[in-house]
Amino acid sequence: MSEAKAKVVLIIGGGPGLGAETARRLASRGAIVAIAARRRNKLDEVVAQITGAGGRASAYLLDVADKKQFKGG
Repeated sequence: MSEAKAKVVLIIGGGPGLGAETARRLASRGAIVAIAARRRNKLDEVVAQITGAGGRASAYLLDVADKKQFKGG
């Protein structure tokens, strides 16, 4: 799937489960992945897996239920 190559993808809830798997698969297809979740340890684990396999990924701590974390919240 070359359509993901060099695209930037934001995955919210990307630390555990389906979000993490989606992040890994998109990165393996060339996407640049920005992963957001509430737990730093899970985020770091997924980013390490992606970058260890040669992909590009960044982690962002985010709780979408907390309005204060958003501009204007």
